[in-house]
Amino acid sequence: MKDFIDNASITQQKYFWKRVAKEIKKMLKIYDKVYINTHGLGVYYFHLRIDSKPKYYITTNFI
Repeated sequence: MKDFIDNASITQQKYFWKRVAKEIKKMLKIYDKVYINTHGLGVYYFHLRIDSKPKYYITTNFI
C-alpha cells in the first residue's frame, strides 16, 4: 500500500479510493458488516479485498 500511496498519481489514488467506497456501500446494503483486508505476501502489487466474513482476521477484537 505504501508504494501505491508514494508513487501512484493523485488521480489514480482518488479513483481507487472512490471505487473502494462505492463497493463498500454496495456491500453494506446486503451485509451488516464488511471486512477490508490488504496483504503483501505472495503478490508484488497492491490489492485490497472486501469480504462479508472475517476470513483473515486472527483476533476477535474486530469481529
